[in-house]
Amino acid sequence: MRLGPDMFAFEPPELIGTGKSVSSEKPDTLRRAMRYAKEVNPDVFALCGAGVSCGKDVFDAIMLGAEGVLVGSVVRKPNFKDILSEMARSALEAWDQR
Repeated sequence: MRLGPDMFAFEPPELIGTGKSVSSEKPDTLRRAMRYAKEVNPDVFALCGAGVSCGKDVFDAIMLGAEGVLVGSVVRKPNFKDILSEMARSALEAWDQR
């Protein structure tokens, strides 16, 4: 964070590509990582990833302090456009409630 990044991404490597979301598997760790990023640099855009595969994962991540999510494997699915639309709706809903 000393380099002054615009964004910070938290992705536990053991969850990448598993379909097990960081927000459900490691909620306390995610909350702490997002809080730490903001304490170090309040202007940084804090993201999380690893296993994010549906709207609920996005909603939960934002409610835990993330400002956005990273997705990867989900775009290989045949219905990825529908999934991404659901994720976008969930993000907006979470932002409205946060």
